[in-house]
Amino acid sequence: MNHLSRPPVQLSEKALSELKIVLEQDIGKEALSRLSEAEINHIGYVFLSLTAIQLKIRIREKKIKISMDSLER
Repeated sequence: MNHLSRPPVQLSEKALSELKIVLEQDIGKEALSRLSEAEINHIGYVFLSLTAIQLKIRIREKKIKISMDSLER
């Protein structure tokens, strides 16, 4: 990955450390060693962004279901 824009969030040292453990298990030690700290932080930011989007979708779906349930009563 070259020329990554800087994400608006810098992961904490603990979060980076835990992410490195997960990445090492998933992609291997050699592949992990090829990633820079900035790239690892960027991967973590993307994971967090995707998780936030997924949670927003779930909340929206729950609200719609609650609205529809209340209309049926």
